[in-house]
Amino acid sequence: MTKPKRIYLAGPEVFFPHEEHNTIVAEKKRLLREAGYEGI
Repeated sequence: MTKPKRIYLAGPEVFFPHEEHNTIVAEKKRLLREAGYEGI
């Protein structure tokens, strides 16, 4: 099994409250996983 390509996650959510930040990052990672990538 090959490793998925990794994509660095960046965006304005770094300035959001911790809980909101985590929710957004989790959704980005989920979408990337569905597309065959790994969000880092």
